[in-house]
Formats: sequence, structure tokens, C-alpha cells
Amino acid sequence: MIPDLDDELPPAVNNDDVVRFFVIGDYGELSSYFSIIETTSLMNKMAGDKNFSHIITAGDNFYSDGITNINYRFKPWFVTSLFRQGYIEKLPIYPTLGNHDCHVDYRNEILYSDYNAQWNMESDYYELITPLKDVQGKSSNSSNGE
Repeated sequence: MIPDLDDELPPAVNNDDVVRFFVIGDYGELSSYFSIIETTSLMNKMAGDKNFSHIITAGDNFYSDGITNINYRFKPWFVTSLFRQGYIEKLPIYPTLGNHDCHVDYRNEILYSDYNAQWNMESDYYELITPLKDVQGKSSNSSNGE
């Protein structure tokens, strides 16, 4: 169950050295809206039980043709509204484009960053480095085998 947004949320548990983040994909189908509600409710519960740092999408963010026109953002606003609640509203979203996102003009999903503070896609290519907590200076893109 998603906490009442008027209530103050207790802090998520943060007493270990584990890096946690969500990876989701194929979630942008409006006809599957109620499935998305179940998914984000579970994400909120998990994020309330343990500390999560961000959300990465695996593509197909908005069916069936991505964001067809950045001036008409109802579909992306509606789909991403489910991520603007509870514990997960504080988590940045780092999207990856899928084939459905590129059907019309993938650049609209880049522009969506200007309209949604959670959505972090400033160009069609970016690198995300996730610092690991167990050793200072260590990150998930470390190439020295650590």
C-alpha cells in the first residue's frame, strides 16, 4: 500500500553497504495502467524497507510510439505520475530508449527531462556511474576487476 502523501514518510533503512536500484521496462502501456500501479506499489514498499538510489528503465517507456509530440505530454505525464509518490518520488529515473520510444521521434523523450524533474535524459547517449558503498572510490564501472 502506498503511504498517504500527506503523512511524513519515515526514512528508508540505510544501515548496510548494499547499492540498490530498480530496473524496469515495458511499463508504458496505458492499457496496463493497473499493472503499473501494482508495480509501483511494490517498488514503494521495497524502497521503504531498504534504501534505493535510482530507477533505470530498459526501454519501451511510452507505448506505442514514444512521445509523439513534446507539446502534448499527457501520456508520459500520466504514466510517470505513478513514480511521483511515496518513497520512489525521490528517486531519479535514468531512461533507456526501446524500439517503441523511437517510432516517431526519440528526441521528445530527451526533451521530457525539461518537464519532469525525475526524468534524467539530457542526450541520446550518457554514462551512469553508480558509486559503491563498500570501498571509497569504487564504482560499478570499475575496470580493475574489483
